[in-house]
Amino acid sequence: MDVHRRRSLGLVTAAVVATAALAASLVTSMPVAASTSPSPLAFPRVGPGPGSAGVSEGTASPSSGTGQSRRVDGPLGASDPWSVVGSGDTTYSQGPSNEDGDELNDVTCVSSTDCWAVGYYYNGTVDQTLIEQDTGSGWFVVPSPDTSGSLDNVLNGVACAGQSGCWAVGSSYNGSNDQTLIEQETGSGWSIVVRTDSGFLTSISCVNIPLNGMSSPYWGCFAVGTYYNGSVDVPLEEWYEPYPYGLGWHTGAAFPSGSASGELTDIDCFSNGDCWAVGFTTGGTVAQTLIGEGDGVNMGSFASGSWSVVPSPDTSSSQANALSSVSCVSSSDCWAVGGADTGSGGDAQNLVEQYNGSSWSIVPSPDTSSSQPNLLEGVACPSATDCQAVGFDESGSIDQTLAAQYNGSSWSIVPSPDMSSGRDNELFAVACVSSADCRGVGTFVNGTAFSALVEQTAVTEEAALASASLGTVAGTLHPISWGTGNEDVFWRGTDGNLWQEYAINGTWYGPQQMTTLANLASDPQPISWGYGNEEVFWRGTDGNLWQMYYLNGWQGPSSLGDGPLGNATPEPVSWGPGNIEVFWEGTDQNLWEAYYANGWHGPQGLGDGPLGVGNTPQPVSWGVGNLEIFWEGTDQNLWEAYYANGWVGPQGLGDGPLGPSATLTPVSWGVGNLDVFWKGTDQNLWEAYYANGWHGPQGLGDGPLGSAPHPVASASGVLDVFWSGTDGGLWHTWYAGGWIGPASFGGVPTGDAALVAPPQPLTGVFTNPAEVFWEGPFGTIWFASSNN
Repeated sequence: MDVHRRRSLGLVTAAVVATAALAASLVTSMPVAASTSPSPLAFPRVGPGPGSAGVSEGTASPSSGTGQSRRVDGPLGASDPWSVVGSGDTTYSQGPSNEDGDELNDVTCVSSTDCWAVGYYYNGTVDQTLIEQDTGSGWFVVPSPDTSGSLDNVLNGVACAGQSGCWAVGSSYNGSNDQTLIEQETGSGWSIVVRTDSGFLTSISCVNIPLNGMSSPYWGCFAVGTYYNGSVDVPLEEWYEPYPYGLGWHTGAAFPSGSASGELTDIDCFSNGDCWAVGFTTGGTVAQTLIGEGDGVNMGSFASGSWSVVPSPDTSSSQANALSSVSCVSSSDCWAVGGADTGSGGDAQNLVEQYNGSSWSIVPSPDTSSSQPNLLEGVACPSATDCQAVGFDESGSIDQTLAAQYNGSSWSIVPSPDMSSGRDNELFAVACVSSADCRGVGTFVNGTAFSALVEQTAVTEEAALASASLGTVAGTLHPISWGTGNEDVFWRGTDGNLWQEYAINGTWYGPQQMTTLANLASDPQPISWGYGNEEVFWRGTDGNLWQMYYLNGWQGPSSLGDGPLGNATPEPVSWGPGNIEVFWEGTDQNLWEAYYANGWHGPQGLGDGPLGVGNTPQPVSWGVGNLEIFWEGTDQNLWEAYYANGWVGPQGLGDGPLGPSATLTPVSWGVGNLDVFWKGTDQNLWEAYYANGWHGPQGLGDGPLGSAPHPVASASGVLDVFWSGTDGGLWHTWYAGGWIGPASFGGVPTGDAALVAPPQPLTGVFTNPAEVFWEGPFGTIWFASSNN
C-alpha cells in the first residue's frame, strides 16, 4: 500500500516526525485525564436561597460546588477569531490502519457562499477521495470519483478557475507506485482528468493570465508536488493549458538544478502570471527551505521552463527548516509559513518568511511554547495588513489546533477551538474570502479515528465548542444565565446524577458532578430569580420534588416532598426576586404547584384538568406578580390559566388541533407580551400570541421541524426560535419587526455538529445576542451565538 501524502513537512528530528505524521500520532492518542484542581469563581454567587437565611451580597466566598472542575476550550463565543463549524463526515470513520477516517487537506473559496474542501476518507478497505462544499448553508459531502475502489486515492489541493470550473489534485495508487490525480468540476459534478505521470500533487493555484499578448485574458492552473526519479524525490510542476491552445494538462520542465531532491508543498499565482512555490530540499544532512519563482507572462513560458530557485533563508544549516504554505497579496508582498527545529530539544517551532519584492527574509513569529512543537501548515492573506495562518501545537502529548494572525505589523497567536482538549486536533489549510471570512480545514480524533474538522472566522452566526468528553448525557441540556457573563448548563447523567458545566466571562469550567444519589428521574430544570441566584428542580426516583440551590456554594440536594409527581417533569418559573413557582401534572391529571415566598408552600392542586396523560404544563412570567401557564387539553387545543391577584381559568384558547402530546413552548419578550409556539400536525412552526388580546393561531411555515421549537427573547421585542432540522442540524427563525427565516444557524446543518437532542436557548436574562446549546456527537456540548 502507498504512503498517505498529507501536508507532512518532512522535518527530520524524531519529535517533528512524530507530530507532522498526524496519522501515526492522532489515533493512538487517547484522552488524557482532566485536571482536578478547583476552578475559582471570579466573584461570589450570593443571595438567599429558598428556605435559607439571607446573606448580604459580597459576603460569600468563592466556591466551585461539590465537584472538581477543569478549564476546557475557552475562552469561547462571539469574541473568538475562530469557531468550529459542522463538517460533512462520511459514514466510514474507522478502520484497521492508524491513518483511517476522514481528513480535509485543502480549502478554497470563490465567495462566502461557494467554498470547496478536499481530502480523503476510509471506505472500509482503502482511502478514497473526499470533497465537501459549502454553499452558505453548511458543509456537505459531494460525490467524487476514484481511479479504483480497491486502491488508495487522496486529494491534497483544490482551486477554482473561472469558466474552467474547479480543480482538485492529489494522487492515486496503481498497485506499485503513486500517480498524479487531477479532477475537475464544471458545474455538473466532479470527473477525473486522465493523467499517467508518476508522483503526487500537493497543491494547485489558478489565475487569470494574459496569453501571449492577446487582448482577452484566460484562466490557467499550475500544480506542484513530487515524483521519484529512480533514486530520490524531486520537485514536480504541472500546468493546465486553456483555450486557444487546447484543453489539457502538461508536465512542466524539471525544477532547476540546485533542487535535485526535495518536495514542493504549496503554490500561489497571481494575475500577471507570476507564481511562487515553496517546500523543502532533502539532499543535505537536514531539510532546508526551498522557494521557486515562475516569472512568465504566458502559459508558453512556463512550458519552456522559466522556473528559478530563489534564495530562501533558514534558521541554521544544521537545523531542519521547511515551508508548508505560501500566499501572495501582490507581486511584491508574499508570505510563507512552516517550521524549523529551533525549540528546546530540537522541537519544531513556527517559521514565517516574507517576500518584499526583492528578497525573502525570516520575520519573528510566536510559539505557544519553546519546549513543545509548534507548526504552521497553511496561510492566507486577504490583504497587506491581514494574514491568517493555521496548524497545530503540542500540549503535553496532545496535538491542538494553532492559529496565528498578522495585523500589518506583527504576528500573534489567536484563540482557536478544539473538538476536545483530550484528543488530537490539527488544521492543514486556510482560505479567506475577506478579512472577515476565513475557513480552516483539517482533522481531529473522534475517540476512535479521524473526523473532518472545519473552522471559520467571523460568521454571522457562529457555532463553537463549549465543552467535551461528557459521554454520559441523558435527556436534554438545560442552560441558564443568572447575570451578565455567567452561564450554566445542567444535564442528567446516565448515572442518574446531576451534572453541570459553567462559564464566567467566556471561560468554561467542568464538567462536574453535582449529586451522588443517582435519583434524577426527570431532566433537571434550572431557574434564576436574581443576580447570583440559581435553583435546580427535578422529580426524584421516590416520586417527590427535589432541589439544589446556590448560596455560598451549592446546597443540597434536598427533597421538598410534594409528591407523588407521577411521571411529571416539574417546571419552575420566577416572577420576581425571591419568588419561585414550580408546576407539574399530578397523578390525577390536574395542575399542581408548590411555591416559595419567604418559605416553601404547597403542594396545592389548582384543578384545571384533565391535562391529558404525559402533558407537561409550561409556565411563563411577563412581569412581577404575573404568571401564565399553558398546556394541551385532552381536546388537543391550547389551554391556559393565569395569575393576576389570584388564579383565573382554566380557559380554552382553541388554536388546535395541536397533535397528540404536542410540546408547547411559551416565551415573553416584554410586559404584557406573550408568544406560544409548537410544532403543528403539518410539521411546521405554529404560534399564538398575546398583545392586547390573543391572536392566532398562525402557521409560520418554516418546516419540516425535526423537534419541538424552543424560543428565547434576546431583547425586548426580539425573538429567536430554534429547532432541530430533519437534516440533523440547527435551524432558527427570528422576529425583529417581522419574521425572518428559516435559516440554518451558522452553516451547521450536518456532520460533527449534528444535534443529538433538541437545541435549548440560554434563558434567565436577556442575552443579546441570543445563545443556544445542544449536545453533539462524541459527548460534546455545542454553543452558538450571533455576532450581531
